[in-house]
Amino acid sequence: MKQDFLLTLLGPLYTPGTQMDASTRLGYFFNGINIIESKKNWIYFANIMATVLMIVPTIIFFKDYFSWSLMGFLVLMNALVLNIYSTFYYHRFCSHKAFKVKNKLGLFILKNMAPKFFMEEVFTMAHQVHHKYSDSELDPHNAKHGNLHCYLADVTMMRLNPDLDEKGYERAKALMAHTGIEANSYEDYKKWGSITKPLNTIIHFALNWTFWGVVFYLIGGMGLLTAAGAGGFFWGLAVRNFNYKSHGSGEDKRKEWRDTDKNSLSLNLVMPGTLCGEWHANHHIYPTSARCDFLPWQIDLAFASVWMLKKMGIVESYIDKKQDYIKTYSTIKEGTDGRISNPA
Repeated sequence: MKQDFLLTLLGPLYTPGTQMDASTRLGYFFNGINIIESKKNWIYFANIMATVLMIVPTIIFFKDYFSWSLMGFLVLMNALVLNIYSTFYYHRFCSHKAFKVKNKLGLFILKNMAPKFFMEEVFTMAHQVHHKYSDSELDPHNAKHGNLHCYLADVTMMRLNPDLDEKGYERAKALMAHTGIEANSYEDYKKWGSITKPLNTIIHFALNWTFWGVVFYLIGGMGLLTAAGAGGFFWGLAVRNFNYKSHGSGEDKRKEWRDTDKNSLSLNLVMPGTLCGEWHANHHIYPTSARCDFLPWQIDLAFASVWMLKKMGIVESYIDKKQDYIKTYSTIKEGTDGRISNPA
């Protein structure tokens, strides 16, 4: 039987389901970002440092520039701006090709619509496996293995296999082609362990941060600039907990009126759904849909952003599975509390 390519795509630091204490997991984590031990750890080190470096403006903000109005901007940056951007860019575009960008200029704008705090490759590669094998031992961030396992997964589990053969590497590279990253040659992949080129990434992040730093400074001086950095810091800490919570903390917490996906533990939690359109159970049913507000009481600000980008001429087209959902789940009836209930 031909082996599923996705089973060869990742190269985690330990076998999923391995029993270990917290200190051992942390040991794997720090080994996974050790760029002195191996230059192939560079992308995971950089992915973590994109958040860690934001502790500097965070300290400066709370020490020198704190005000309640700036605190409000920090919360807005954390809870809405970065969450919405992450949902429609990293999640729906990079991982699922839920919409198409019209041209290279549009792709450039899309990639830089917000300060960057995550590497496209780290998210996209692992997400392919997550959807194919959700909540199984093959899922790189299986919530059944605990919060710490999920929280550290972008270093310990969401790693591109560094030993793909050339054909396998070309297949992996094709999964990233639409994101516009300039990919390593096979020889450089063997050297760096990534599709993404290190120097290009460093330059991209530096220019992105410089641009947004200037924008925030010109609008509101050092106060707004440091508040934005603090928003990025807290977002980077919080987002790594999303998959654990949205898959029931490893338990089956699905409710028939709310969570209609039968193939995973994914939940339509109200807060992430309302803030950024992360109706996760809906997304697992139709992962390629740019729209996930399938039930009457749901809104999708990430899809609203995609819709607006289409009106602006940046997005060429998008996939909308709402009507497919309604047809498929036509037996769902309106509940007396105004919500959707799925009768037995």
